[in-house]
Amino acid sequence: MSEQYPGGFITKAPTEPTANVAKGMWTLSQAAGYRKQNLWPTSPGAPTIGTVTATGLSASVPFTAPADTGSSAITTYTATSSPGGITASSATSPITVSGLTNNTTYTFTVTATNGAGTGPASAVSNSVLISIEPSWLTKTAITGTSSYDNRASNAAGVYQGNAVIGGYIMSSGYQKASLAYFNTNGALQWSNSLSTSSTSNGQIYSTFFDTSGNLYATGITDTLSGGILYKFNSSGTALGEYKINVSEGFTSGVADSSGNIYLVGSTAARLVIIKLNSSFVIQWQRGYTITGPQPSMQPRKITIDSSGNVYATFRWFADSSDIVNEGFPTVIKYDSSGTFQWVRTVSGNDTYKYVQDAGGVTVDSSGNVYYIHTLRNVGFSLPVVTKFNSSGTWQWTKGNGAGNYGYSMAVDASNNIYFAQAQGIFKMTSAGVGIWGMTSNQEMGNLYLDAGTGTGASLYVGGYTDNGWIGYKLPTNTPKTGTYVVGSTTFVLTSVSNTLTDKAVTVSTPGFSSSTTSHTISAAGFSFANAGFTATTTSLN
Repeated sequence: MSEQYPGGFITKAPTEPTANVAKGMWTLSQAAGYRKQNLWPTSPGAPTIGTVTATGLSASVPFTAPADTGSSAITTYTATSSPGGITASSATSPITVSGLTNNTTYTFTVTATNGAGTGPASAVSNSVLISIEPSWLTKTAITGTSSYDNRASNAAGVYQGNAVIGGYIMSSGYQKASLAYFNTNGALQWSNSLSTSSTSNGQIYSTFFDTSGNLYATGITDTLSGGILYKFNSSGTALGEYKINVSEGFTSGVADSSGNIYLVGSTAARLVIIKLNSSFVIQWQRGYTITGPQPSMQPRKITIDSSGNVYATFRWFADSSDIVNEGFPTVIKYDSSGTFQWVRTVSGNDTYKYVQDAGGVTVDSSGNVYYIHTLRNVGFSLPVVTKFNSSGTWQWTKGNGAGNYGYSMAVDASNNIYFAQAQGIFKMTSAGVGIWGMTSNQEMGNLYLDAGTGTGASLYVGGYTDNGWIGYKLPTNTPKTGTYVVGSTTFVLTSVSNTLTDKAVTVSTPGFSSSTTSHTISAAGFSFANAGFTATTTSLN
């Protein structure tokens, strides 16, 4: 046959092959001739698969285009999961495959398609586990009591998905230091209250974990003169109760990978930093005093970096009798041996000059320091974040205009920064560019970051309402939104703008007097009893 017809049938409309379609019958030599002229349809070769990664319930499937694109341009690439056969397509790499099932391991292949058809599949990808952390809201109550006065001092900590909230509850007009411990799903595991006399006060100011999962709490009680440090195992059994003669207690603590403990507190208008080893033996202690007629010091937070450098925040007053018209938020750095490195005070201009306050501090992988503090004027508060480099050189101060107090900070493995305000959480880059913001109609306070047990980190936040403590477990990649009822409390979570702009501040080095101190540690002799807490937890997933 000198002419070819579709399907081998004799028609009045002979067809010639193209790069996309060939209809009819040809000899092999004819087909080879057409192929040399790019007039014979061929599908693409197999793409080269890359390393697949998972985020939430989705996977990112990268690939490289095949060298042989076939007889025409490739129009689509398709990724297919195993198991499930879930597919997604894209014209470029990577392909995002969504709708995957939690706690399931997947592999993927990729094919390329042009006008002639779909080519062979790539090699099978690496395996990825789709495992997202649960998000939840929890609220505590006390067994047998429908209404009670309480305050969580916004103390919160987290270890491998287990979280703790600490503070105090009111009993017969007195404060009782208490703790509540939750597992990764937000279920209450145990609660403890300090057994003291019915006419004494006690508070938990901060909670934190060591790398073995032991829980520590710092605070104060008027039964003893001094700061208090408690240690519990994950079951709530007390492993140690200690007092250190720091009269105003310890507001914050942290443990390093070797089990050393760092505490910040104050006594007699002096900031106090103490390092203990895992056996509660004091390694070094430092006291710092501001030069002034009647100075007053109010410690806030402490953290460490991977090199063992220690950072603490506090505010000070040049005259302790005038705490209405002043207040200077400050951050200080020491090396792992307790040698002073630098100190910086960041104050607002004349618009924000009244009773400014310091909050949390965190350090990124390059040694840059971020700390949140609050600029204030009469009737208005402006939380801002200030960045210093590792040498203490000021980089910028930024705020998003959202009023209220700034409490705490955290940094993730990508050096994204998270900060908590009284009723909001915000995420930004290390350059100070806002990523997202979220507010709650209920109180938020201390924020902690945990890598979690699956893919993606989680944020843990402590807070309180008028009749219960609050715990938030939230994702880091996007804000949670919606209205949720937990017990008798309605939570309204809202996504908000997080546009950060530069704020005018004055950076200075205050006049310091530095010295070693001679505080001592001894057994406190306390005991603990079941606090009788219950908890209602609502899933946000």
